[in-house]
Amino acid sequence: IIGMNRRIRIDNLTPHGVRIVDEQGNLLVEIPPSGQVARLVEEVSRKGDLEVEGEKISLYQKKMGRVEGLPAPKEGTLYIVSLPVAQALAGLRNDLVVPHPLVRDSEGKVIGAGGLAFVGGGQE
Repeated sequence: IIGMNRRIRIDNLTPHGVRIVDEQGNLLVEIPPSGQVARLVEEVSRKGDLEVEGEKISLYQKKMGRVEGLPAPKEGTLYIVSLPVAQALAGLRNDLVVPHPLVRDSEGKVIGAGGLAFVGGGQE
């Protein structure tokens, strides 16, 4: 991919293809998953129970932990990641992008994205 006045490699670290579409929803390019997935590790602990309408419902504490499956920065490479991964590393990495803006069909189903976006600091 040519961009920002230099050749850029894009690795998709999500488990699904990322479809980049035009304003009418026509496919411009699909970036296949690389086979490696960057994820936030969840830490979950049980906090107790709530009673709702006479029924006991479990209550948990969920905390997002470290990121796993993310390669070290590599010159000339951008990594497509999930929004939670990008948010967790905003300001720490400038090579992470997310699909944006999401494009939906007439029924509200996401059919692709109009491009890619840095989250937080990103590229200057």
